[in-house]
Amino acid sequence: MKRRSKLSIQVYRAITVTAIGLMIGAAPMRVMTVQAQETQKNQEQQSDYQKLDYKVFEDSSERLLEWSDIYMLSNEDIRIAKNEIYARHGRRFASTDLQSYFDQMAWYNGTVQPQNFDSGCLNAVEVANISFLDSEQQAGTGSDNKSVVEKEISLQKQEKEMYTAKINDRIGLSSFADTAVVKYNASDELTSYDAEASAVQMGAFYEKNGEIFGNIGFDKSISYANEGSICAWYQNHEYRLVCENSVASEDYSQYEDTYVMYEDDRRLFEYKKMDEHISGGASPGYWLLTQDAIYVGNYDGLLVLDWNGTVLTQSDQYIYAFDVYENQVYMRTKDDHLACADVQTLANAHEIRYAFDEESERSYEAAGNFIYQSYGALWRYDIGESDASDNMKVLDADCDWGQLCTSDSYAYGISTTPVRDGVAIERISYLTGEKETACVIKNVGFAFLDHAQGSKLYLQLGPDKNDWTGQGRNFNMVTIAIDFWTGTVEVLAAGWYS
Repeated sequence: MKRRSKLSIQVYRAITVTAIGLMIGAAPMRVMTVQAQETQKNQEQQSDYQKLDYKVFEDSSERLLEWSDIYMLSNEDIRIAKNEIYARHGRRFASTDLQSYFDQMAWYNGTVQPQNFDSGCLNAVEVANISFLDSEQQAGTGSDNKSVVEKEISLQKQEKEMYTAKINDRIGLSSFADTAVVKYNASDELTSYDAEASAVQMGAFYEKNGEIFGNIGFDKSISYANEGSICAWYQNHEYRLVCENSVASEDYSQYEDTYVMYEDDRRLFEYKKMDEHISGGASPGYWLLTQDAIYVGNYDGLLVLDWNGTVLTQSDQYIYAFDVYENQVYMRTKDDHLACADVQTLANAHEIRYAFDEESERSYEAAGNFIYQSYGALWRYDIGESDASDNMKVLDADCDWGQLCTSDSYAYGISTTPVRDGVAIERISYLTGEKETACVIKNVGFAFLDHAQGSKLYLQLGPDKNDWTGQGRNFNMVTIAIDFWTGTVEVLAAGWYS
Protein backbone atom coordinates (compact mmCIF):
# COMPACT_ATOMS: atom_id res chain seq x y z
CA MET A 1 0.00 0.00 0.00
CA LYS A 2 1.35 3.42 -1.00
CA ARG A 3 2.05 5.75 1.98
CA ARG A 4 0.34 9.14 1.83
CA SER A 5 2.30 12.29 2.59
CA LYS A 6 1.38 14.35 5.66
CA LEU A 7 -0.15 17.03 3.41
CA SER A 8 -2.27 14.55 1.45
CA ILE A 9 -3.54 13.04 4.71
CA GLN A 10 -4.63 16.49 5.91
CA VAL A 11 -6.42 17.20 2.59
CA TYR A 12 -8.07 13.76 2.67
CA ARG A 13 -9.33 14.33 6.21
CA ALA A 14 -10.69 17.76 5.30
CA ILE A 15 -12.61 16.36 2.29
CA THR A 16 -13.93 13.48 4.39
CA VAL A 17 -15.16 15.77 7.17
CA THR A 18 -16.89 18.06 4.63
CA ALA A 19 -18.54 15.09 2.92
CA ILE A 20 -19.80 13.72 6.22
CA GLY A 21 -21.13 17.16 7.05
CA LEU A 22 -23.09 17.26 3.78
CA MET A 23 -24.47 13.77 4.35
CA ILE A 24 -25.82 14.65 7.78
CA GLY A 25 -27.23 17.96 6.61
CA ALA A 26 -24.57 20.21 8.14
CA ALA A 27 -24.05 23.66 6.69
CA PRO A 28 -20.45 24.11 5.44
CA MET A 29 -20.82 27.89 5.38
CA ARG A 30 -21.69 27.88 9.06
CA VAL A 31 -18.62 25.80 9.85
CA MET A 32 -16.49 28.34 7.99
CA THR A 33 -18.20 31.22 9.80
CA VAL A 34 -17.57 29.65 13.21
CA GLN A 35 -13.92 29.06 12.27
CA ALA A 36 -13.57 32.67 11.13
CA GLN A 37 -15.09 33.90 14.37
CA GLU A 38 -12.73 31.73 16.40
CA THR A 39 -9.76 33.04 14.38
CA GLN A 40 -10.85 36.64 14.97
CA LYS A 41 -11.35 35.93 18.67
CA ASN A 42 -7.87 34.41 18.93
CA GLN A 43 -6.37 37.39 17.10
CA GLU A 44 -8.13 39.80 19.46
CA GLN A 45 -6.91 37.84 22.49
CA GLN A 46 -3.39 37.88 21.09
CA SER A 47 -3.70 41.62 20.46
CA ASP A 48 -4.91 42.20 24.02
CA TYR A 49 -1.99 40.13 25.32
CA GLN A 50 0.46 42.33 23.42
CA LYS A 51 -1.01 45.51 24.91
CA LEU A 52 0.81 47.26 27.70
CA ASP A 53 -0.29 48.40 31.13
CA TYR A 54 1.82 51.53 31.44
CA LYS A 55 1.31 55.11 32.55
CA VAL A 56 3.95 57.80 32.91
CA PHE A 57 2.18 58.90 36.09
CA GLU A 58 -0.30 56.53 37.72
CA ASP A 59 -1.66 59.29 39.96
CA SER A 60 -1.64 62.46 37.85
CA SER A 61 -5.41 62.67 38.36
CA GLU A 62 -5.01 62.60 42.14
CA ARG A 63 -1.99 64.71 43.12
CA LEU A 64 -0.24 67.81 41.85
CA LEU A 65 2.94 67.08 39.92
CA GLU A 66 6.18 68.88 40.76
CA TRP A 67 9.53 69.55 39.13
CA SER A 68 11.03 66.54 40.91
CA ASP A 69 8.56 64.34 39.01
CA ILE A 70 9.65 65.44 35.56
CA TYR A 71 13.28 66.56 35.68
CA MET A 72 14.54 63.22 34.27
CA LEU A 73 11.90 63.02 31.52
CA SER A 74 12.53 64.00 27.93
CA ASN A 75 10.44 66.74 26.33
CA GLU A 76 8.47 64.10 24.43
CA ASP A 77 7.86 62.20 27.67
CA ILE A 78 6.34 65.36 29.16
CA ARG A 79 4.08 65.67 26.12
CA ILE A 80 2.89 62.09 26.58
CA ALA A 81 2.31 62.63 30.32
CA LYS A 82 0.16 65.66 29.57
CA ASN A 83 -1.99 63.86 26.99
CA GLU A 84 -2.19 60.78 29.21
CA ILE A 85 -4.60 62.73 31.40
CA TYR A 86 -6.92 63.31 28.42
CA ALA A 87 -6.54 59.67 27.35
CA ARG A 88 -7.85 58.48 30.71
CA HIS A 89 -11.15 60.12 29.83
CA GLY A 90 -11.41 58.38 26.45
CA ARG A 91 -10.25 61.26 24.25
CA ARG A 92 -8.89 60.40 20.81
CA PHE A 93 -6.08 62.39 19.21
CA ALA A 94 -5.57 64.16 15.90
CA SER A 95 -1.82 63.50 16.10
CA THR A 96 -1.24 60.04 14.68
CA ASP A 97 1.82 59.39 16.87
CA LEU A 98 -0.15 60.07 20.05
CA GLN A 99 -3.06 57.94 18.88
CA SER A 100 -0.72 55.06 18.00
CA TYR A 101 0.99 55.37 21.37
CA PHE A 102 -2.21 55.19 23.43
CA ASP A 103 -3.75 52.47 21.23
CA GLN A 104 -1.11 50.05 22.56
CA MET A 105 -2.21 50.61 26.16
CA ALA A 106 -4.58 48.07 27.71
CA TRP A 107 -6.26 50.71 29.89
CA TYR A 108 -7.06 53.07 26.98
CA ASN A 109 -10.55 53.14 25.44
CA GLY A 110 -10.57 56.01 22.97
CA THR A 111 -14.21 56.78 22.05
CA VAL A 112 -14.43 60.59 22.03
CA GLN A 113 -13.31 62.55 18.98
CA PRO A 114 -11.10 65.57 19.77
CA GLN A 115 -13.71 68.08 18.60
CA ASN A 116 -16.34 66.45 20.84
CA PHE A 117 -14.26 66.25 24.00
CA ASP A 118 -15.68 68.15 26.97
CA SER A 119 -12.91 69.45 29.23
CA GLY A 120 -15.51 69.86 31.96
CA CYS A 121 -14.93 66.20 32.86
CA LEU A 122 -11.44 67.05 34.15
CA ASN A 123 -11.03 67.59 37.88
CA ALA A 124 -9.08 70.50 39.39
CA VAL A 125 -5.91 68.43 39.90
CA GLU A 126 -5.95 67.27 36.29
CA VAL A 127 -6.45 70.81 34.98
CA ALA A 128 -3.52 72.07 37.07
CA ASN A 129 -1.27 69.20 35.97
CA ILE A 130 -2.11 69.72 32.29
CA SER A 131 -1.23 73.40 32.63
CA PHE A 132 2.03 72.60 34.44
CA LEU A 133 3.11 69.94 31.95
CA ASP A 134 2.14 72.06 28.97
CA SER A 135 4.18 75.03 30.17
CA GLU A 136 7.22 72.79 30.76
CA GLN A 137 6.82 71.19 27.35
CA GLN A 138 6.60 74.57 25.63
CA ALA A 139 9.65 75.77 27.56
CA GLY A 140 11.67 72.87 26.17
CA THR A 141 12.21 71.13 29.50
CA GLY A 142 13.95 67.79 29.05
CA SER A 143 15.14 68.49 25.51
CA ASP A 144 18.59 67.15 26.38
CA ASN A 145 17.30 64.08 28.22
CA LYS A 146 16.92 60.60 26.82
CA SER A 147 13.38 59.26 26.80
CA VAL A 148 12.50 57.44 30.01
CA VAL A 149 9.12 56.41 28.61
CA GLU A 150 10.70 54.82 25.56
CA LYS A 151 12.98 52.69 27.74
CA GLU A 152 10.14 51.65 30.06
CA ILE A 153 7.88 50.76 27.13
CA SER A 154 10.65 48.72 25.54
CA LEU A 155 11.23 46.90 28.83
CA GLN A 156 7.53 46.06 29.20
CA LYS A 157 7.47 44.64 25.67
CA GLN A 158 10.51 42.50 26.43
CA GLU A 159 8.98 41.33 29.69
CA LYS A 160 5.93 39.99 27.86
CA GLU A 161 8.19 37.72 25.81
CA MET A 162 10.08 36.39 28.84
CA TYR A 163 9.61 33.12 30.67
CA THR A 164 8.44 32.96 34.29
CA ALA A 165 11.00 31.28 36.52
CA LYS A 166 10.08 28.64 39.07
CA ILE A 167 11.02 29.66 42.62
CA ASN A 168 12.56 26.96 44.80
CA ASP A 169 12.41 28.15 48.42
CA ARG A 170 15.23 26.29 50.15
CA ILE A 171 14.99 28.13 53.47
CA GLY A 172 11.24 28.40 54.09
CA LEU A 173 10.87 32.16 53.50
CA SER A 174 7.36 32.08 52.06
CA SER A 175 6.88 35.83 52.54
CA PHE A 176 9.39 36.28 49.71
CA ALA A 177 8.80 33.16 47.63
CA ASP A 178 5.03 33.70 47.42
CA THR A 179 5.24 37.35 46.36
CA ALA A 180 8.32 37.69 44.13
CA VAL A 181 7.94 37.17 40.39
CA VAL A 182 11.01 36.57 38.22
CA LYS A 183 10.78 36.85 34.42
CA TYR A 184 13.91 35.82 32.51
CA ASN A 185 15.50 35.46 29.09
CA ALA A 186 17.24 32.18 28.34
CA SER A 187 20.52 32.13 26.42
CA ASP A 188 22.32 29.61 24.23
CA GLU A 189 25.69 31.04 25.26
CA LEU A 190 25.43 29.96 28.90
CA THR A 191 27.23 26.86 30.07
CA SER A 192 27.50 24.99 33.34
CA TYR A 193 30.12 26.24 35.79
CA ASP A 194 33.61 24.79 35.44
CA ALA A 195 34.38 23.68 39.00
CA GLU A 196 37.98 22.81 38.06
CA ALA A 197 39.05 26.38 37.30
CA SER A 198 42.69 27.28 37.86
CA ALA A 199 41.71 29.84 40.51
CA VAL A 200 38.60 30.16 42.68
CA GLN A 201 37.37 33.07 44.77
CA MET A 202 36.02 32.05 48.16
CA GLY A 203 32.50 33.32 48.68
CA ALA A 204 29.19 32.67 50.40
CA PHE A 205 28.08 29.95 47.97
CA TYR A 206 29.66 27.48 45.58
CA GLU A 207 28.43 25.05 42.97
CA LYS A 208 29.19 21.34 42.82
CA ASN A 209 27.74 19.04 40.16
CA GLY A 210 24.99 21.54 39.42
CA GLU A 211 23.98 21.94 43.07
CA ILE A 212 24.50 25.04 45.20
CA PHE A 213 26.21 24.66 48.58
CA GLY A 214 27.56 27.09 51.16
CA ASN A 215 25.97 29.41 53.70
CA ILE A 216 22.36 28.48 53.05
CA GLY A 217 19.80 29.56 55.65
CA PHE A 218 18.73 32.50 57.79
CA ASP A 219 21.15 35.15 59.09
CA LYS A 220 23.84 33.98 56.67
CA SER A 221 23.47 36.28 53.69
CA ILE A 222 26.20 38.61 55.01
CA SER A 223 29.62 37.15 54.32
CA TYR A 224 31.25 38.03 57.65
CA ALA A 225 33.07 34.96 58.83
CA ASN A 226 31.91 35.17 62.45
CA GLU A 227 28.33 34.67 61.25
CA GLY A 228 29.17 31.40 59.58
CA SER A 229 31.93 30.67 57.09
CA ILE A 230 32.95 31.57 53.58
CA CYS A 231 33.25 28.57 51.31
CA ALA A 232 34.58 27.38 47.98
CA TRP A 233 34.75 24.15 46.00
CA TYR A 234 38.23 23.73 44.56
CA GLN A 235 39.93 20.66 43.05
CA ASN A 236 37.39 18.24 44.51
CA HIS A 237 37.52 19.64 48.04
CA GLU A 238 35.34 21.97 50.08
CA TYR A 239 37.30 24.80 51.67
CA ARG A 240 35.83 26.76 54.57
CA LEU A 241 37.25 29.78 56.36
CA VAL A 242 35.81 30.17 59.85
CA CYS A 243 36.43 32.94 62.39
CA GLU A 244 36.85 30.85 65.56
CA ASN A 245 38.02 33.58 67.91
CA SER A 246 37.83 37.37 68.13
CA VAL A 247 39.55 39.36 70.89
CA ALA A 248 38.76 43.07 71.31
CA SER A 249 41.23 45.69 72.41
CA GLU A 250 40.53 47.61 75.63
CA ASP A 251 38.77 50.43 73.78
CA TYR A 252 37.11 48.04 71.31
CA SER A 253 38.67 49.92 68.38
CA GLN A 254 40.59 46.86 67.17
CA TYR A 255 39.95 43.12 67.14
CA GLU A 256 42.37 40.26 66.68
CA ASP A 257 40.43 37.73 64.63
CA THR A 258 41.63 34.15 64.33
CA TYR A 259 40.52 32.42 61.15
CA VAL A 260 40.88 28.71 60.52
CA MET A 261 41.04 27.23 57.02
CA TYR A 262 39.46 23.79 56.64
CA GLU A 263 39.84 21.36 53.75
CA ASP A 264 36.69 19.28 54.03
CA ASP A 265 36.82 18.41 57.77
CA ARG A 266 40.62 18.69 58.05
CA ARG A 267 42.05 21.73 59.78
CA LEU A 268 44.72 23.23 57.48
CA PHE A 269 46.04 26.33 59.23
CA GLU A 270 45.26 29.41 61.31
CA TYR A 271 45.41 32.97 60.08
CA LYS A 272 45.27 35.98 62.43
CA LYS A 273 44.24 39.44 61.35
CA MET A 274 43.67 42.80 63.06
CA ASP A 275 40.31 44.28 62.11
CA GLU A 276 38.22 47.31 63.07
CA HIS A 277 34.86 45.54 62.55
CA ILE A 278 33.55 48.67 60.86
CA SER A 279 30.49 46.93 59.40
CA GLY A 280 29.60 45.08 62.56
CA GLY A 281 31.45 41.84 61.99
CA ALA A 282 34.79 40.23 61.24
CA SER A 283 35.54 40.50 57.53
CA PRO A 284 37.99 37.90 56.18
CA GLY A 285 38.76 39.91 53.04
CA TYR A 286 39.10 38.48 49.54
CA TRP A 287 40.59 34.99 49.27
CA LEU A 288 41.78 33.53 45.96
CA LEU A 289 42.67 29.84 45.95
CA THR A 290 45.27 28.73 43.37
CA GLN A 291 47.39 25.63 43.00
CA ASP A 292 50.63 27.37 44.04
CA ALA A 293 49.43 29.90 46.61
CA ILE A 294 46.53 31.51 48.45
CA TYR A 295 46.09 35.26 48.00
CA VAL A 296 44.43 37.17 50.84
CA GLY A 297 43.42 40.73 49.99
CA ASN A 298 41.83 43.67 51.76
CA TYR A 299 42.21 47.44 51.77
CA ASP A 300 45.37 47.13 53.88
CA GLY A 301 47.15 45.18 51.16
CA LEU A 302 47.70 41.73 49.66
CA LEU A 303 49.14 38.74 51.52
CA VAL A 304 50.43 35.60 49.78
CA LEU A 305 50.29 32.33 51.76
CA ASP A 306 51.32 28.79 50.92
CA TRP A 307 48.95 25.92 51.66
CA ASN A 308 50.43 25.56 55.15
CA GLY A 309 49.52 29.13 56.03
CA THR A 310 53.12 30.40 55.80
CA VAL A 311 53.51 33.95 54.51
CA LEU A 312 55.42 33.96 51.21
CA THR A 313 55.28 37.69 50.52
CA GLN A 314 53.04 40.72 50.94
CA SER A 315 52.42 44.12 49.38
CA ASP A 316 50.46 47.22 50.36
CA GLN A 317 49.96 48.20 46.69
CA TYR A 318 47.11 45.82 45.89
CA ILE A 319 43.58 45.28 47.20
CA TYR A 320 43.12 41.71 46.01
CA ALA A 321 44.03 39.12 43.39
CA PHE A 322 41.34 37.82 41.08
CA ASP A 323 42.90 35.38 38.59
CA VAL A 324 46.06 33.55 37.49
CA TYR A 325 47.19 32.85 33.96
CA GLU A 326 50.50 31.42 32.68
CA ASN A 327 52.40 32.02 35.94
CA GLN A 328 51.06 35.55 36.28
CA VAL A 329 48.67 36.67 38.99
CA TYR A 330 46.29 39.49 38.08
CA MET A 331 45.46 42.03 40.79
CA ARG A 332 43.57 45.21 41.45
CA THR A 333 45.65 48.11 42.73
CA LYS A 334 44.60 50.58 45.40
CA ASP A 335 44.12 53.26 42.74
CA ASP A 336 41.86 50.91 40.76
CA HIS A 337 44.32 49.90 38.08
CA LEU A 338 44.86 46.43 36.67
CA ALA A 339 48.28 44.91 37.38
CA CYS A 340 50.02 41.57 37.05
CA ALA A 341 53.09 39.96 38.62
CA ASP A 342 54.81 36.60 39.04
CA VAL A 343 52.81 34.09 41.07
CA GLN A 344 53.85 33.52 44.69
CA THR A 345 56.57 36.20 44.75
CA LEU A 346 54.74 39.18 43.19
CA ALA A 347 58.03 39.95 41.44
CA ASN A 348 58.21 41.75 38.06
CA ALA A 349 54.97 43.57 38.83
CA HIS A 350 53.65 46.08 36.33
CA GLU A 351 50.40 47.84 35.59
CA ILE A 352 48.72 47.03 32.32
CA ARG A 353 48.69 50.14 30.18
CA TYR A 354 45.45 52.04 29.69
CA ALA A 355 43.54 49.57 31.81
CA PHE A 356 42.09 52.46 33.80
CA ASP A 357 41.96 56.21 33.86
CA GLU A 358 41.13 58.91 36.38
CA GLU A 359 37.45 58.91 35.39
CA SER A 360 36.94 55.17 35.77
CA GLU A 361 33.84 54.49 37.81
CA ARG A 362 33.64 50.76 38.44
CA SER A 363 35.58 47.62 37.68
CA TYR A 364 34.85 43.94 38.12
CA GLU A 365 36.41 40.79 36.84
CA ALA A 366 35.87 37.07 36.44
CA ALA A 367 37.02 34.14 34.34
CA GLY A 368 39.73 35.97 32.48
CA ASN A 369 37.72 39.08 31.71
CA PHE A 370 38.45 42.41 33.36
CA ILE A 371 35.42 44.67 32.87
CA TYR A 372 35.26 48.33 33.77
CA GLN A 373 32.87 51.21 33.23
CA SER A 374 34.28 54.57 32.25
CA TYR A 375 33.04 57.66 30.40
CA GLY A 376 29.58 56.07 30.14
CA ALA A 377 30.96 53.07 28.24
CA LEU A 378 31.67 49.47 29.20
CA TRP A 379 35.14 48.12 28.39
CA ARG A 380 36.68 44.64 28.41
CA TYR A 381 40.28 43.56 28.83
CA ASP A 382 41.19 39.93 28.05
CA ILE A 383 43.80 38.83 30.54
CA GLY A 384 46.35 36.45 29.14
CA GLU A 385 46.52 38.31 25.83
CA SER A 386 49.11 40.98 25.09
CA ASP A 387 49.08 44.01 27.33
CA ALA A 388 48.93 46.41 24.39
CA SER A 389 46.29 49.11 24.51
CA ASP A 390 44.46 47.67 21.50
CA ASN A 391 43.43 44.77 23.72
CA MET A 392 40.88 47.08 25.37
CA LYS A 393 37.54 46.44 23.68
CA VAL A 394 34.36 48.49 23.97
CA LEU A 395 31.48 46.21 24.93
CA ASP A 396 28.89 48.96 25.04
CA ALA A 397 29.39 52.61 24.14
CA ASP A 398 26.32 53.75 26.06
CA CYS A 399 26.25 51.98 29.41
CA ASP A 400 24.75 53.54 32.53
CA TRP A 401 24.59 50.56 34.85
CA GLY A 402 24.51 51.27 38.53
CA GLN A 403 26.41 48.07 39.38
CA LEU A 404 27.88 45.17 37.43
CA CYS A 405 29.45 41.71 37.71
CA THR A 406 30.85 39.26 35.19
CA SER A 407 30.78 35.61 34.20
CA ASP A 408 32.61 33.65 31.51
CA SER A 409 29.96 34.64 28.94
CA TYR A 410 28.38 37.93 30.00
CA ALA A 411 28.75 41.19 31.83
CA TYR A 412 25.65 41.75 33.98
CA GLY A 413 24.43 45.12 35.25
CA ILE A 414 21.47 46.60 37.08
CA SER A 415 19.47 48.68 34.63
CA THR A 416 18.77 52.30 35.46
CA THR A 417 15.43 52.04 33.64
CA PRO A 418 12.74 52.41 36.32
CA VAL A 419 10.67 49.28 36.94
CA ARG A 420 7.50 49.72 38.96
CA ASP A 421 7.68 47.49 42.03
CA GLY A 422 10.86 45.84 40.84
CA VAL A 423 14.25 45.88 39.16
CA ALA A 424 15.64 44.90 35.75
CA ILE A 425 19.01 43.30 35.11
CA GLU A 426 20.70 43.59 31.72
CA ARG A 427 23.55 41.60 30.20
CA ILE A 428 26.04 42.08 27.37
CA SER A 429 27.53 39.12 25.52
CA TYR A 430 31.32 38.95 25.17
CA LEU A 431 30.81 36.96 21.97
CA THR A 432 28.41 39.21 20.08
CA GLY A 433 28.36 42.45 22.08
CA GLU A 434 24.56 42.22 22.11
CA LYS A 435 22.81 43.90 25.02
CA GLU A 436 19.50 42.56 26.33
CA THR A 437 17.36 42.39 29.44
CA ALA A 438 18.34 39.23 31.31
CA CYS A 439 15.53 39.30 33.87
CA VAL A 440 12.91 41.43 35.57
CA ILE A 441 12.20 40.84 39.27
CA LYS A 442 8.89 42.16 40.57
CA ASN A 443 7.75 42.99 44.11
CA VAL A 444 11.24 43.90 45.31
CA GLY A 445 12.68 47.31 46.09
CA PHE A 446 16.35 47.06 45.10
CA ALA A 447 19.09 44.62 44.16
CA PHE A 448 22.82 44.10 44.65
CA LEU A 449 24.69 41.83 42.24
CA ASP A 450 27.00 39.35 43.93
CA HIS A 451 28.66 37.19 41.27
CA ALA A 452 27.90 35.01 38.26
CA GLN A 453 29.04 31.47 37.53
CA GLY A 454 28.12 29.73 34.31
CA SER A 455 24.36 29.97 33.86
CA LYS A 456 23.71 31.24 37.39
CA LEU A 457 23.54 34.83 38.64
CA TYR A 458 23.75 35.37 42.41
CA LEU A 459 22.26 38.54 43.86
CA GLN A 460 20.77 40.07 46.99
CA LEU A 461 17.32 41.65 47.01
CA GLY A 462 15.61 44.11 49.33
CA PRO A 463 11.86 44.53 49.89
CA ASP A 464 9.82 47.25 48.21
CA LYS A 465 7.72 47.98 51.31
CA ASN A 466 7.86 46.00 54.55
CA ASP A 467 10.58 43.55 55.48
CA TRP A 468 10.14 39.87 54.74
CA THR A 469 9.32 37.68 57.72
CA GLY A 470 10.46 34.22 58.72
CA GLN A 471 11.49 32.22 61.78
CA GLY A 472 9.81 34.71 64.07
CA ARG A 473 11.65 37.84 62.89
CA ASN A 474 12.08 40.22 59.98
CA PHE A 475 14.68 40.18 57.19
CA ASN A 476 15.52 42.97 54.79
CA MET A 477 17.91 41.09 52.51
CA VAL A 478 17.36 37.84 50.60
CA THR A 479 20.03 36.09 48.54
CA ILE A 480 18.91 34.18 45.44
CA ALA A 481 20.48 32.46 42.45
CA ILE A 482 18.80 32.72 39.05
CA ASP A 483 19.62 29.87 36.68
CA PHE A 484 19.05 31.09 33.12
CA TRP A 485 19.53 27.56 31.78
CA THR A 486 16.92 25.72 33.86
CA GLY A 487 14.61 28.67 34.58
CA THR A 488 14.72 28.20 38.34
CA VAL A 489 15.33 30.60 41.22
CA GLU A 490 16.97 29.22 44.36
CA VAL A 491 16.20 31.13 47.56
CA LEU A 492 19.42 30.66 49.49
CA ALA A 493 19.68 32.97 52.48
CA ALA A 494 18.02 35.77 54.43
CA GLY A 495 19.53 38.27 56.81
CA TRP A 496 20.01 41.91 57.73
CA TYR A 497 22.06 44.22 55.58
CA SER A 498 24.67 46.08 57.61
